[in-house]
Amino acid sequence: MKNFEVVSRRASLAALLSLAIAGCGPQQESDSLPRVSVSGKVTIDGKPMPAGSIQFDPTSSTASVTAVGDVVDGKYTIDRTQGPIPGHYRVQISAQTHLEIKPTEEPGGPPRRAKETIPARYNVKSELERDVKAEGPNEFDFDLKSK
Repeated sequence: MKNFEVVSRRASLAALLSLAIAGCGPQQESDSLPRVSVSGKVTIDGKPMPAGSIQFDPTSSTASVTAVGDVVDGKYTIDRTQGPIPGHYRVQISAQTHLEIKPTEEPGGPPRRAKETIPARYNVKSELERDVKAEGPNEFDFDLKSK
């Protein structure tokens, strides 16, 4: 009976391991939406934004997908598999300060919020809007002002 239990446990472990590995492999498209890629540059006062995020939020009923990407060294790309579908979007750009834990801080204290480094008119109160087209290129550059 012990041999059966060992074999059964090994088979179960092998099945779980194969499922875990399969989940880490190349991902298929997650939906059948007509997504498109978007890319561009983000500058602040004419200089590349070092790091942050960009988010395309739909404003029309024809566009129903939010798309989010990272801004690195003033550039962003959201691949087609994660991109928006054609339509009108409000764009939010965010860059937050890096929070470091000080040696004198007590562990388990209330979480501190990172400070937004660019004006709210580009993120939580964004005035930025763009039309994403079915036929690209969908390249959108943003020149933000810190004041």
